[in-house]
Amino acid sequence: MANLLDSPALPARGLPPQATAQPALARGHTVRRMLWWLALLCVLPGATVGASLIWMDAQRRQAEAEQTALTAARAMASTLDRDLASIVATLNVLATEPTLRQGDLAAFQQRAAETLVHQNITNYVLIDRHFQQRVNTLRPWGTPLPTVAGPPELRHITEAGEVVLSDLFIGPVTGQPIVGLGVPVYVAGEVAYSLNVGIEPERLSQILQGARLPDHWVGAIIDRQGRVVARTRLNERYVGRQATADLMHALRQHPQGTVKTHTLEGIPSLGAFRRLEQFGWTVAIGIPLEELQAPWRESLSALLLSNALLVGLAWVVAWQVARRRFVLPMEALMQRMQRLACRQHPGARCTADGTAELQALEAGFDELCDRLALHESEGQAMIRRLSDTLEHMGDGFMALDHAGHVVHLNTQAVRLLGRPLEGLQGHLLHEVFGGREGQPLAQACQQAQALQQSNSLLLPLMDAQRWLEVDLHPAEWGVAVYFRDVSEAQRLREAQAAKLVAESANRAKTEFLSRMSHELRTPLNAVLGFAQLLRMDAAQLSDRHAGMVAHIEDAGQHLLAMISDVLDLSRIESGTLSVQPATIDALEVGQRCVAMLGGLAERKQVQVRTEVLTTTGTRVLADPTRLQQVLLNLLSNGVKYNRPGGSVTLRMESMSSGPLRITVQDDGPGLSPEQAAHLFEPFNRLGQEHGSEAGTGIGLVITQRIVGLMGGTLQAACLEGQGCAFWFELPTEAQDQTDLATSRPSSQHATPDRTSS
Repeated sequence: MANLLDSPALPARGLPPQATAQPALARGHTVRRMLWWLALLCVLPGATVGASLIWMDAQRRQAEAEQTALTAARAMASTLDRDLASIVATLNVLATEPTLRQGDLAAFQQRAAETLVHQNITNYVLIDRHFQQRVNTLRPWGTPLPTVAGPPELRHITEAGEVVLSDLFIGPVTGQPIVGLGVPVYVAGEVAYSLNVGIEPERLSQILQGARLPDHWVGAIIDRQGRVVARTRLNERYVGRQATADLMHALRQHPQGTVKTHTLEGIPSLGAFRRLEQFGWTVAIGIPLEELQAPWRESLSALLLSNALLVGLAWVVAWQVARRRFVLPMEALMQRMQRLACRQHPGARCTADGTAELQALEAGFDELCDRLALHESEGQAMIRRLSDTLEHMGDGFMALDHAGHVVHLNTQAVRLLGRPLEGLQGHLLHEVFGGREGQPLAQACQQAQALQQSNSLLLPLMDAQRWLEVDLHPAEWGVAVYFRDVSEAQRLREAQAAKLVAESANRAKTEFLSRMSHELRTPLNAVLGFAQLLRMDAAQLSDRHAGMVAHIEDAGQHLLAMISDVLDLSRIESGTLSVQPATIDALEVGQRCVAMLGGLAERKQVQVRTEVLTTTGTRVLADPTRLQQVLLNLLSNGVKYNRPGGSVTLRMESMSSGPLRITVQDDGPGLSPEQAAHLFEPFNRLGQEHGSEAGTGIGLVITQRIVGLMGGTLQAACLEGQGCAFWFELPTEAQDQTDLATSRPSSQHATPDRTSS
């Protein structure tokens, strides 16, 4: 095992070397946890049987409580029924009074008042067939009685001749909760009146109190609408309140029974109820569930505590035995395994007191250590041979495992990637090459590994402005990656391709413009020639036809000028337009241009004037033809896009021994900042496409570039509503002519950059 222990530590797959310094135990069930479960399983059957017996006893006690409550509800219902029957009997006796048959209601009220003294009721009320009160013992005879006779169900007494017990209502005289009980009164064989009594909830509550229910039990009387009529506890507070939904649902389903519900105080309880057959009222009793569940909860708590003590005792005994015979020898064996994983000597055997299985396991572990030492020695020799081969390669090399982690790099790979070895080894491939740039390479590696096919790709490294040519070869241990720097070759290929594209496009444009000039000028010259012939023979033409000929000639001249402008722009961009600078008088060229635009200025009602503000003269170094073309373009624009009565000024000014500044300024409508930003864009007429003035939108572009070829820079300043000013500077005769020679090449190269921006 010497080779195994002496060899340098290698990193685990995909992890840096320090991650294996202290190997952690694999997660799983420990011996201590298994002993806990074993002790628990031993006690579990007894605990299950005990819990079942406790549950059965709880069910029996609950059934007994339900039966007791139901019996009490029946007894209370019977008592209530008897009390109501006694009231009905009293009413029937009073209903036979002779004063009623004689119609002497005053005498009847006196008789009813005398009877009321011996009854525990509120009052007597006599109601006729029209449901109007005729007698009410709460009011003296002759005083007005309430217009509301009582609850609507009392009408059934006179309509059907039956005894009726009303639901709870508010008495129209007392204004307090009350119930009514009435019987029919027959006069001459027909129901003439209904005789009713008012019963206060207190009397009904006394009936409930007489049942002597346990202190925690709650008894209640509920009318047909589910409202509480009387109650054993807090009677004044809950009279008139609606019973709980669970109880009401049970009352609608069965005449008697039990249901789990809540009292109106919100206490969970077991309810027993009994409905009165004659009147439809219900007597209900609520038993708190806590009172029923407390005994079996105490029994269950005692059972759980005893089982917990048994489990703890069983675990202590089992642990003492297992610790000496299994846990300590197993921990010693695991420590040997950990030392082996950390490339340390595992040490001597330590399972002498362990079980036979542990001793056999340790013997197998020693044999495994010997085999690992042999394989490690062979592997190290192979690695040294492969490392020597890879280090002498001209390409960068990386070995990836199946998860995409870098497990090995050669020196050339570290140099090409420009990062230390510690920042590369053990990391994922896309992290090595940088997030987004490494994604295509990572995907290609996954594809090569999945298809088991070699793959190649060109990987750009935009941060370093480099290109790497990468070859991927799948292997049984992962993927082998070979790469080399091909930046120079890639730049050369891209430059050659761009040059070919540019040359091809320039040739195509030049050829197109050349053909267009010949194809358009030949028929256009014929059109202009025939138009001039027709104009010369004006005597043969009517005024209308002469106007048409003039339009043809104007349109042809405009088209010819547009073709010339396009050709000039093409020659400028291709570099074939040349200037021939000479010493000329700029003022003379300007005055000639002003004279040439005299007719146009007169038609547009625009004044064109010249100003000279210089002491050194106006002779400059420039191409006379191109300078005239520039001034004509600027002056004609100032005249065409001016306002009637406006003016255009050609100003020439210079300082001593400085360049001559030539400015063309108008006071026309000017341009907005948005329009001025696009002033020198080809074919952009700045909103004049639908105006009356013809144009192509390239005159200013040509002017700008011609000025650049002559060594100047055309600049502009426009204000909306105040006009525009264009100016440029040309070298004077006094300046060294070498300035023009050095500035012309730079202008020719700089002009396309300015126009394309």
